[in-house]
Amino acid sequence: DIVYFSYCWEKCKSLKKYNYYFNNAIKPNCTHAYLVTKDGAKKIINNAFPISIPIDHKLVNLIKTSKLFINRTK
Repeated sequence: DIVYFSYCWEKCKSLKKYNYYFNNAIKPNCTHAYLVTKDGAKKIINNAFPISIPIDHKLVNLIKTSKLFINRTK
């Protein structure tokens, strides 16, 4: 649903490799650069409102509650 190209405030020692290029983020704050699928965009739109906290915190909450996925396990 979402791929973060850049983020901050992550515990780097806790990250697990996804593949050669990416890690599985745990709490990716700061929305420097990210890509969403069409399905991911729909999930954000359907679950993000009302926006009462910074959007990067909202995205982390959607990930924590499994409403938005950083990666899908095979």
